[in-house]
Amino acid sequence: MSYKSGSELRLNENIKNYLLNGALDFWQRGSTVSTGSNDTYLADRIVVGGAGSSSAATHSRQTDSPILEGIYSLRTARTASGATNTVYQAQKILASTVNSLMGKYVTFSFYAKGTMTSSTAIQIAYHTPLSLTTDSWSARLNSDPLVTLKSGLTLTGSWVRHSVTFQITPAMQYGLALAVRTDIGVSVSGEYIQTTGWQLEEGLISSPFSRASNSYNEELMNCKAYYEKSYDLFVDPATSTGSGTRLLRGHSATFFNFCDLTFMVEKIKAPDLRIYSVTGGPDAVSANSNSTQVGVGVVASAGTTGAATGSATSGLVANEGGVPADC
Repeated sequence: MSYKSGSELRLNENIKNYLLNGALDFWQRGSTVSTGSNDTYLADRIVVGGAGSSSAATHSRQTDSPILEGIYSLRTARTASGATNTVYQAQKILASTVNSLMGKYVTFSFYAKGTMTSSTAIQIAYHTPLSLTTDSWSARLNSDPLVTLKSGLTLTGSWVRHSVTFQITPAMQYGLALAVRTDIGVSVSGEYIQTTGWQLEEGLISSPFSRASNSYNEELMNCKAYYEKSYDLFVDPATSTGSGTRLLRGHSATFFNFCDLTFMVEKIKAPDLRIYSVTGGPDAVSANSNSTQVGVGVVASAGTTGAATGSATSGLVANEGGVPADC
């Protein structure tokens, strides 16, 4: 297994957008997730979450987009009532990309619509040396250093493009996250914000949206450098497929079995791995390619398995892992 350590993919210097999956084309993890006072990935490279006891929300893929390059958008809808809470969508940017832009002015733009009546803002969170090991990005998005770039965004039922220009400074050198964040000041359940067309480019103005890669397929391969699954693109992990791919043959109570796992794309860093049985069970394989599920003892980052008594797997997921600043 190989991976790119500490570097972000950028295959063509003529491509202006620094944000992968800005058109929200790819949803390898699934099309919907619910969060409370926590965050998680949903669309590739996009983190969704909230903070506060009444920040429960459902985040989902919508087939509604104002840009020519894509058909999807991301909706964050509140499922709880309560004031003084926060929901957000964000994309994390590696330190290597940030440092390539050091001292330059950049413009972040996106399309948004919704019914949120509370204050919606564009914010950036960034790591400091101490926070690299002590805080997660979730903590960064809910505490200092958090900088509001633009506040008071007005949301309506129609798509509107928003943008803000800022300078990359040395304080951001360890990595940052761009967030569209709503601080909830009213007790209304069901309010939502919906976005797409995320773009970060050099310069003082926003230009028409374009992907961060030369083509749709290249954009997918670049996303797979961060997260890759062996399921078909539109099949969610943990889906019961009824059949799978044989990984192991035979078993002994005395000896371990080993198998090689091959990824389509070189990884940005050493990934975490998860194996699913043909019935969708996590950390398990299925004996003799059928529905009999057996647990997997160990799945190491190098791709070895230990004490696995089964033979077939429905899916493999290689996820970003490790250091908060790089995932």
